[in-house]
Amino acid sequence: MFKRTELLFENNTQTVTNFFPTDDVKYLFRMINESDHKRSKNYTLFEDAYAYSVTYLNQEPALCSLAWERPLYNGAIRVTTRYGVRPDLVGLNFGKGTENFMRIDVIDHITQQMDICKKLGCDAFFISQESKLGNRRIKCVASTLSKYTNQYWNVTEERVQVTPNKSDMQFLIFNQKFSFDYTSE
Repeated sequence: MFKRTELLFENNTQTVTNFFPTDDVKYLFRMINESDHKRSKNYTLFEDAYAYSVTYLNQEPALCSLAWERPLYNGAIRVTTRYGVRPDLVGLNFGKGTENFMRIDVIDHITQQMDICKKLGCDAFFISQESKLGNRRIKCVASTLSKYTNQYWNVTEERVQVTPNKSDMQFLIFNQKFSFDYTSE
């Protein structure tokens, strides 16, 4: 397991994305689910995702996320959903660092997930984020995404319903307009 005395901040990370959940993805989801994080019970592993990403820090799994679609998304792919950090690394700045409130290693998740999904014919992508402060910070994240992905990312001005539950309202960062199909689920 990772020792806090090891080097944390350097380009010593590698992200790998697969079509199936690897043992390392399962390990991270299990660790996060069993932790006392406020959203830990939300970390169920979807076995039908398009892509599964893991970032390794010093050859140990550190971050994970999925690219997932559901009928509600009307053909768009939600990238970096179920983004999670191994519990002993939460709050630490490691890997490639951060820019505009975004961990740069997550850019690797997004670009690799988009590459896999594009091979499957998908071209509409989005990320959703909760924010109690409005969308100002999220616009900074979108700016960082635009810089590193060679795509222009937009942000919704208002929160959008992102699940069939009408109370699940989040801001969207998206690469092209699409509409949710609330009647599909």
